[in-house]
Amino acid sequence: MSYGILLWGHAADTEIIFVLQKMAIRAIYNLKPKESLRQIFKKINILILAFQYIYENVMYVHKNKSSFTNISDIHSVNTRNRHKLIVPVTLLHRVSNSFLGRVIRFYKKIPENIQNLTCSKFKNFIKLSLYKKGYYKVKEFMDDNNPWE
Repeated sequence: MSYGILLWGHAADTEIIFVLQKMAIRAIYNLKPKESLRQIFKKINILILAFQYIYENVMYVHKNKSSFTNISDIHSVNTRNRHKLIVPVTLLHRVSNSFLGRVIRFYKKIPENIQNLTCSKFKNFIKLSLYKKGYYKVKEFMDDNNPWE
């Protein structure tokens, strides 16, 4: 399910995969069709599709930070936001919603002190935080303004 998720995770048909994932969990644990699985996913530590997609995106940016443009690359003024990544700005909606635009927007949701962690600590922190928050959809992640712990 996670193969190539960086590229296809934003596709329209991913909802079908999530429904199939929920059906499989209901069958394995003998749960009723209308029973909520949000707490079950947390309890059994299964990575739901949205979790995997968000996780892979932020890990991709963290591992390849040097490939992205920072504010400090654009101008030499020493501001507090100099380390923030820049989303490509174009007139075409298609480009701003492309793979690069999405991964940067996901990464910008993570506080700067967490972004500065080493790769292994960052990986563990992101996994634990995403498990705690239990996002069912990518939109929940993007709309969440609660602080990271």
